[in-house]
Amino acid sequence: MQTTIDPQMAADRTSPHILQAGSVRSGGQTIHFQVLGEGAPLFLLGGGPGLSPEYMLPVMADLAKAHQCILIHQRGSGLSTVPISAETINLSLFLDDILKVAAELKHSSFSILGHSWGGLLAMELAVRYPNRIDKLLLIGAAGSNTDYIPLFMQNLFESLPPDDRHFYATAGAELMQLLAALDEQPVPDEIFRLHLRLYNLAMKGYFFDQSLAQSFHIGEQDLNLAVKDLMEKWLLDTRWNIRKRLKALDVPTILIQGRQDPMGLETALATSRAIPHSSLHIIERCGHLPWLEQPGEFYKLVGEFLRN
Repeated sequence: MQTTIDPQMAADRTSPHILQAGSVRSGGQTIHFQVLGEGAPLFLLGGGPGLSPEYMLPVMADLAKAHQCILIHQRGSGLSTVPISAETINLSLFLDDILKVAAELKHSSFSILGHSWGGLLAMELAVRYPNRIDKLLLIGAAGSNTDYIPLFMQNLFESLPPDDRHFYATAGAELMQLLAALDEQPVPDEIFRLHLRLYNLAMKGYFFDQSLAQSFHIGEQDLNLAVKDLMEKWLLDTRWNIRKRLKALDVPTILIQGRQDPMGLETALATSRAIPHSSLHIIERCGHLPWLEQPGEFYKLVGEFLRN
């Protein structure tokens, strides 16, 4: 594993160790990961799909005070660039990548923290390999079936200011027409830029305090929209549903969600009811990224759960 110093980590004086970078071969592709800290292993899975995981570096820095934190750059995002097709981007490969990284680091079992889409991956991994998972932390997690997708989009849209809502609806309809008529890959720059603009506009809906969205801008290198579109289409086409399988899960589980998270309280409640002995914690005045809006309460909940 190559040792590097990440600029963001170097600027954070709370980081007790040097951020290390590594990679594994998995499913014919190179999957990158970063490691910080010492202690019991905690894998961090970011949202998306297709989103660079660097937005989770502050979480990694804090939790690395007591754990070895492993941040995976999921295939098709961040440092893990791969050709995009159904053969290279699918749910089983996402899970295989996590296990390959665990094998590289010689972890037979580990805890896993999944945010948003990363929560979906964490749940799938836990039901397929329950003996490998010590604890499961679901933060603003995607739902346990595809009902969460239209609910999330509706909540996100309704949380936007009226002018933004009008532009989002109008430009979104135009984007859908352009994508439907598209018969080439990759997506032309002008369509990609429009898609990215809408994505950043919708970021306001991720926060209770919408002014924070200005400091959470997603750039062209931060999001692979082809991965996002491919996986969301697959989830809907297959009517993905893990809810019944969760009922047999015997892994200590915590769900943490902001009251104003567009993922929706219904989504978190349904997942919590499906997982035996899980606990659900709602953070007030908080959206989809609780470590940014309510860091004190967020880190207290996570720390107590991991210690007990």
